[in-house]
Amino acid sequence: MLSAAEPVVSAFVLEAPGGHVQKVVQHLLRTVQSPQNYVERRRAQRHAYPYPLRLWLARACQISANVVQTVGGGDIVMGKHLSTGGLDFYSPEPIVDRRVVISLEAGHAQPVQMLTELTWCRFGGHGMYVNGGRFLRLLDRAQNTSPALVPQHDGCNESQHAATC
Repeated sequence: MLSAAEPVVSAFVLEAPGGHVQKVVQHLLRTVQSPQNYVERRRAQRHAYPYPLRLWLARACQISANVVQTVGGGDIVMGKHLSTGGLDFYSPEPIVDRRVVISLEAGHAQPVQMLTELTWCRFGGHGMYVNGGRFLRLLDRAQNTSPALVPQHDGCNESQHAATC
């Protein structure tokens, strides 16, 4: 809280185009963008996938053949990259189990669930861990009992949502 003796400084600074702020932001953008001239060592091209994923430890699920029965809502983690062979994601804690079930949203269709083998984990900074692994097999999503990643609104269904919620 400001006292009467402290000067008030405006929080809005107008700067001409091409000024220092724009140069600093351009530099920041260049540092976070991937260089275009590196050689990709992976078999499959990675794509940015900054979307929430639902994760269950495989030992906490009932998996038979290609059918999975999940228990509870699982943990929400944040995707980083997705490829045809696997994915990596951010989590607040390291995932110590090697096998997990990952549920990926597929637009308006049912979520896609994959049995995934985690092959690495490292601290990524900002209090988050980066985990990655390869897909082992697609699991039958018809047996999924987990809630959707999109929050449900009390008192309305999807058809009512657009009009009333």
